[in-house]
Amino acid sequence: MDCVCWVVQKSESLRMQYRYLDLRSSQMQNNLRLRSQLVMKMREYLCNVHGMDNDVHFFLFSIPFQTSPDSGAKEFVVPSREPGLFYSLPQSPQQFKQLLMVAGVDRYFQVARCYRDEGSKPDRQPEFTQVDIEMSFVDQAGIMSLVEGLLLYSWPADKSSLKVPFQTMTYKEAMRDYGVDKPDTRFGMKVGEFWLSMNQTLSMF
Repeated sequence: MDCVCWVVQKSESLRMQYRYLDLRSSQMQNNLRLRSQLVMKMREYLCNVHGMDNDVHFFLFSIPFQTSPDSGAKEFVVPSREPGLFYSLPQSPQQFKQLLMVAGVDRYFQVARCYRDEGSKPDRQPEFTQVDIEMSFVDQAGIMSLVEGLLLYSWPADKSSLKVPFQTMTYKEAMRDYGVDKPDTRFGMKVGEFWLSMNQTLSMF
């Protein structure tokens, strides 16, 4: 019997309602396998080149500066069995890096889970995973070289190849040419100054 495939535009809310069906789609299956392969390659490279794979606690004491209004995010709290006492979930894994550095673990990494309560901001997620790399006694060139090697090693073979060294620019160059500190350079749309031309134009009136 021939298989008939229907292409349906699914809304995000419908996909979440029937997530167990959505995960059966070829696209979602490929996404899950791609993530698994990517994380495996990252761990392999960093263990061989950088140092040990470490892990940190999930239940923490609340840190005052991270719960202040100026921090941009609040901590998620988990109630304990003791009345009025709570644990906090980590906003970032760097909270323990000073302890490990003092203990002599000068280089380590972790594929860490992070939790940040940022309210209803549409471009933020309450939880996400990040690759956290900690290094002591290193300069800018050393960090850039490590990250370039990491991405080259773990980049999927069926994707377009990466070229190293990666394009870099100073903060001054970014603000001068694009007006922001994280420019999208794909389109080559640089900012120009026209104040001299405008002065000449205005002088004609």
